[in-house]
Amino acid sequence: IYRKYLGQDYRDVAEIESNVSMIFSNSHFSINNPRPIFQDIEEIGGIHCRGAESLSKWLSAAPDGFIFFSLGTVIKGVTLPEETRKMFLNAFSRLKQRVLWKFESEQMADLQIETLN
Repeated sequence: IYRKYLGQDYRDVAEIESNVSMIFSNSHFSINNPRPIFQDIEEIGGIHCRGAESLSKWLSAAPDGFIFFSLGTVIKGVTLPEETRKMFLNAFSRLKQRVLWKFESEQMADLQIETLN
């Protein structure tokens, strides 16, 4: 298939495999069991994640502190009916503290909330 798109002169896959200098692995030592790895393997798991600097600033700037709200691992916030989500947001808006809600989606169905971007 690759020769169809890259041309017939392209090297064979076996030849390319035998000439590898570095392998990037989508894993991270902190979430795997201890194991030896070759020095030409670089674990880069989590490289796609954003840094936590904006969250840290947002929490530090809260004059009255903050509350972390999570429904645990069994109930997902996205499965809550919109009315229930509105009820929580209404209650949170009455608090002096900032509320950090662990939510599994970036959308809240057009509800007016302050988000970190």
